[in-house]
Amino acid sequence: MSQHIENTITSLIILEKIQPFSPENAQKNSLKSLQHSTSRNLMLLAATKMLGIEGVIQEDCPPLVYRKDKTPAPLRFSISHRKHWVGCLASTSSCVGFDLEIHKNRDFLTHLDDLLNSQEKAFLAHNNHSDSSAEELFYKCWTLKEALGKFHKQGWNTSNENLDLMLASKNSELLLEHIYLQKYNLSIAYAIKKNGLISNPEIIIINT
Repeated sequence: MSQHIENTITSLIILEKIQPFSPENAQKNSLKSLQHSTSRNLMLLAATKMLGIEGVIQEDCPPLVYRKDKTPAPLRFSISHRKHWVGCLASTSSCVGFDLEIHKNRDFLTHLDDLLNSQEKAFLAHNNHSDSSAEELFYKCWTLKEALGKFHKQGWNTSNENLDLMLASKNSELLLEHIYLQKYNLSIAYAIKKNGLISNPEIIIINT
């Protein structure tokens, strides 16, 4: 499945399911290498889709795409991978964060209780998300916080204030969204700074 991408796009998410997912790829080192190479390919694909260029990867920290004349492409990237899924967010924004998670069985209510602060819990209770299961709420909150941690470049060491979903949702300079891709049993979330004419990302899913 893919969506048509215009040249004027400012943000793009590409997801790819690693194929074939053979027993040898399930080995930790082999899978890690495959995730790494796939993420770099997705970065290059995003640069082509968004800018119409054939770039090269420079393993900076974070890694960047450069044009063939060795000038950096005006894109920022955030990578996430879980097992056989790899995702890449590319944007012309100056700051981005992205996360993906594969849904699996766990004690969602207990994990939600551990994950949220008292204000976030009160907000959820007050708004009564009756249409959302505990599973959906957990993965929504988890992926959003992961995306915020990457946005602030400190992961789970980010301050509680900057990981607070209520405060983040009120930030007019931040695009923050969770998407549940039920067909693929995936949750994804992104945090993008609204500098310039930044739009919500288009999504491409490579599931060969």
